[in-house]
Amino acid sequence: PDLHASGQRHDAAGRRGGRPESTPTGGRRPSRSPNGWPCGRRWTPPGPVIDPARAAAAARRLTPVVRLAPAKLNLTLSVRGRRPDGFHELHSVMVPLELADRLSVARAEGVVDSLAVTGLDAGPVADNLVLRAIAALRAAVGRTAEPAPLAVRLDKRIPVAAGLAGGSSDAAAAIDAALEAWGLAVPGPHHDGSVSPEPDHDEPGRPKPDPGLTALRGRVAAGLGSDVPFFLAGGPALVEGRGERVTALRQLRAPGPGVLLVTPAVAASTPQVFAAF
Repeated sequence: PDLHASGQRHDAAGRRGGRPESTPTGGRRPSRSPNGWPCGRRWTPPGPVIDPARAAAAARRLTPVVRLAPAKLNLTLSVRGRRPDGFHELHSVMVPLELADRLSVARAEGVVDSLAVTGLDAGPVADNLVLRAIAALRAAVGRTAEPAPLAVRLDKRIPVAAGLAGGSSDAAAAIDAALEAWGLAVPGPHHDGSVSPEPDHDEPGRPKPDPGLTALRGRVAAGLGSDVPFFLAGGPALVEGRGERVTALRQLRAPGPGVLLVTPAVAASTPQVFAAF
């Protein structure tokens, strides 16, 4: 049968109506399912076969990755002179603070990475270390993953140019958030400041961590700035060299004393400060 413009049903003989044709024996034709098979009851399409691993992976792609990027405080700082490469040799004990920026990272529909900043003024978006970190990481990862474009939202709470390494912390958080958004398993600090040596292998669809990613994270971080590697440790650490050698100080992980943080309304550029030595 076909449907005329009037919307009424016509069979092959031109008869109107919605009654089914009679069978050769005088009975009614059985009702049929959408695929044409006879059925004696309401047809219900079969439900999809859900693969738990794929479902978990798809959920992670759609859910933004949220990371806190804490400020840091130098409990000790010794500048031991200028190195041949132009950087200064450092020996410093650093600790993260509860004061933190907040990053939200998700896969984007476009073809380039984007960054939206709220809160304190962090300067031109194009110069932000978050975008530089993602670009450097994508180049380092290469074809071992699907480094899709990312959309990043940065809630800036750490004062800028105050010696608190907010930009470096944002870059470190962007490295781990991007890896997670791309489906790569890496160890890293949780939002509460605790650290897992590796992700849970039993979670459906969760890829096992690649031992080489830890070294890759360190190389990318060191190339972005002297303070960036410290934030990958996830807690207090001894920082040496120009900042690339980081030794975790686990004995200092217990809750420490409160800190009164005073930041004068004067910008102090880290490169300019070290250039004065």
